[in-house]
Amino acid sequence: MVRVNRKAVVLFIVLAVLIVVIILAIIILSIMSSQSRLTHHQVSRIQAYYASLAGMNLAYDMLGQADNNVGNWPQPATVTPNLFYTRFLCREVASDVNCNTADAIIDANIPSSIKFVQVTVTDKTAVSPLRPCNPPQDSQICIDATATYTYQP
Repeated sequence: MVRVNRKAVVLFIVLAVLIVVIILAIIILSIMSSQSRLTHHQVSRIQAYYASLAGMNLAYDMLGQADNNVGNWPQPATVTPNLFYTRFLCREVASDVNCNTADAIIDANIPSSIKFVQVTVTDKTAVSPLRPCNPPQDSQICIDATATYTYQP
């Protein structure tokens, strides 16, 4: 007759349960970490979206003013020969090469994840550097805004 040491069997069962619990804990922590990174990336994307909308709103506002003091925002038809121009909205001057130009607008309220917002104002008749210009029926101008953001995990 084979005698089984009950203490040894209990030890193996406890070790097996402990290994299963550790493996499950590692899986759960990995999922939580991954979800945190995805959430942070999504927040950065949403901030970039709204920063580009803010750039478009600023362009509409500046084009509506005859004399503005925030930079030179002329009607694109007066810009020759390309009939378009680009302005940059930046958080700080040193953040990007584009932010060191005279036409850059510095705004400390832009989120830190946003490198810059590029706003291109195009005349209806111009060949846009980004995409075709199809303005609303009563407008001769297209405004395109693109936010460049950084994801920092």
